[in-house]
Amino acid sequence: MARQSFAEKMNDSKLMISGVKQQSDRLTRRGLDSKFVEKYERIFGDVQKLDKEQERLKANLKTKTETLQQKAKEMKALYSEAKKIVKIEMKNSAWREFGIQDKR
Repeated sequence: MARQSFAEKMNDSKLMISGVKQQSDRLTRRGLDSKFVEKYERIFGDVQKLDKEQERLKANLKTKTETLQQKAKEMKALYSEAKKIVKIEMKNSAWREFGIQDKR
């Protein structure tokens, strides 16, 4: 049996709430009363809100990741430039002071 996607579960719940409301006279005696429907609708609404918030956070994360990657690229270029200059200007024995492990 295939697993349902989140969207399918949401749609199924939406249809279930609607159906239970329409057939409340038959389903109330089995426990699907107005209290149950109110709780179901409240939880459904909470899930919708949380899903929207999660999607917003995903978008923010993607933006932050792009910013981080760009800054890391800039940092790498600056490190490379500094390393090159240190290796030209300083003696090999002093390179470790700058964190350079190279032999030449």
